[in-house]
Amino acid sequence: MLDGVALNAWNTQEHQRNIFIVDQVIHIAILMIVSYLMIKSGKSYKYNEIVLDILNIIGISIRSIIVLIVQVLLVHKPANIFIVNIMQSYKPINKENNNTENTKKAGRMIGTIERIIMLFFLLIKQYSSVGLVLTAKSIARYNKISEDKEFAEYYLLGTLLSTICVLMISII
Repeated sequence: MLDGVALNAWNTQEHQRNIFIVDQVIHIAILMIVSYLMIKSGKSYKYNEIVLDILNIIGISIRSIIVLIVQVLLVHKPANIFIVNIMQSYKPINKENNNTENTKKAGRMIGTIERIIMLFFLLIKQYSSVGLVLTAKSIARYNKISEDKEFAEYYLLGTLLSTICVLMISII
């Protein structure tokens, strides 16, 4: 329902980013309210006993598993949508527009994989390895970065936004 209302207002380019941010804040607020009400209801929600026994044997709590699943899901689609919406107004005018739909999909998938790898490195406290991921990404784009200053700034902004998303999500 919220997304349907947002779609009507979404048509104006100048308000697109603000509407997106408000939409996300409303979604998060609703999730927090529902979570609070579920906790306050006092009902216990039963999980599969076998799964709980296995997790207890290996020393992992169900909460840890749920948090990890939520983190991985958040660094995928929500982070992609967030980054695309923020970056849209900063996109350089491409003289040779060879960005096909497949190229865009590949870029989104690369970004998702990059964020998942960084998330796991952060979770296992291998902070210097995050730098390795960022370095590998920059080496792959070195020629384009060194030749096109406008692209370099766009690339840096996208990389920093992606990194901020991972850092914020890893705090959960």
